[in-house]
Amino acid sequence: MEQIDILTLIYASIDETNRQLPVDGRLEKSPDTLLLGDGSQLDSLSLITFVVAFEEALEQTHGARYNLLDEGFLGNPEGPLKSVRTLATFVEQMRG
Repeated sequence: MEQIDILTLIYASIDETNRQLPVDGRLEKSPDTLLLGDGSQLDSLSLITFVVAFEEALEQTHGARYNLLDEGFLGNPEGPLKSVRTLATFVEQMRG
């Protein structure tokens, strides 16, 4: 799976999450969009909603199962959930 395919799934998950967010709190579909930590639009519940949507999209589209709700990821503002770009790179590396 190439990074462009991963980004497509991430952006679809952003669309799904944005439907549940107020207009002024919606995520931009950009590799630089922050998902976790300072500057992120997401509170903890919205982050979990986004991650679950993305995990489901990965599984439905590519049959791949990921556990991105790992406490080590959620508690690390410099980890793979920091931004759209870091998440896409992480999944691309996991897929090999």
